[in-house]
Amino acid sequence: LKIQTNRIPCNGQIIKTNVLVDIGGKIGHSVLDFSALLLRAIYLQNHFGNVVRSKSPPKTFKDFIKSVFTNMNPKILQNSKDKGKDGRLFERVWQMEFYHASLQVLPKDIYPSVDVGKVFGSKEYVDFYVNDKRHWAIELLRDRVKLNEHQQRLQRGGIYVPILKHTKQYAIINIQNSKMKAPESEKRRRNDIYVICDENFESVQLIYPNGNKKDIRLL
Repeated sequence: LKIQTNRIPCNGQIIKTNVLVDIGGKIGHSVLDFSALLLRAIYLQNHFGNVVRSKSPPKTFKDFIKSVFTNMNPKILQNSKDKGKDGRLFERVWQMEFYHASLQVLPKDIYPSVDVGKVFGSKEYVDFYVNDKRHWAIELLRDRVKLNEHQQRLQRGGIYVPILKHTKQYAIINIQNSKMKAPESEKRRRNDIYVICDENFESVQLIYPNGNKKDIRLL
């Protein structure tokens, strides 16, 4: 069986890392590629991108989230063609920008991991996990799509329980446009953070579970 990995730079080091899947090919000829576009983008960024890392880590989970949105690039969001018929950015655009910004916020010896779950015995995966004794977990949603489903995963008996056993703090971050209002405080869960985006993506407003708001201008 011949295996084609021409699409993957430096592929020899990641053949056995469980992030590649067979995407089909001719009989007797298999083609391996990343299982998700986000994983491909992250791999290329890590190996060929140039990211200036912070010299000191954020002191709190709240500081981390605030700093990540501050370091997002509005031009990338403004000019992305990765949109649906409704003109809204796909969730993966936000995931990729969140990951890239988090690299700038964290020092070079601390890395955010993506799609984490199996290592903790979970059948599902959280979008981001920051280890190094921080044990932060983050789910990133867009316009409340499947919000209730993700909230249930974090409840007692939920599918994320194995992950939560290794998590000190976690949040479901729901990113939505300015035309959508955040639900009233009594309808929010204690780990929900709403991010209201300006139409031109130059600024966002973070609404925390306790109702506190923070206006942030993207760099």
